[in-house]
Amino acid sequence: MFTKFRVPMALCMALSVLPISARADALATCNIASTSVNGKTPITVDKSTILYSSRCSKSGNVVTLKYMFRLNFQVGTVSQAGLESLRPRMLNHWCTNPDTRPLIKIMDIEGIYSYSDGQYIGNLLLHGYECQ
Repeated sequence: MFTKFRVPMALCMALSVLPISARADALATCNIASTSVNGKTPITVDKSTILYSSRCSKSGNVVTLKYMFRLNFQVGTVSQAGLESLRPRMLNHWCTNPDTRPLIKIMDIEGIYSYSDGQYIGNLLLHGYECQ
């Protein structure tokens, strides 16, 4: 099971150039970040993880930035529970990194994981209210 999580540099760069006015509108901010990331995909996150796409969704007043990852592991070796074990580390990063904290404060962040053959593994949904 993978133990590292890094926010891709492309995402950090996308967030750092967002105008203050765009940060006020969660969906506009999400679309800017997603477009920037998608222009640089696929992104190698680590030796086993590829970020291959991102997209935004809105349900009611909640905007979610979704990242689609492919994991280079044998099918059946990664589970939802394994993904959940990464939650504290991922949440800490999103909540404390000055480049990502503004984003999670205005929208949810979801990682959607599949094996390299496209078979779905699971997801992690992070909410700004989880930040302390």
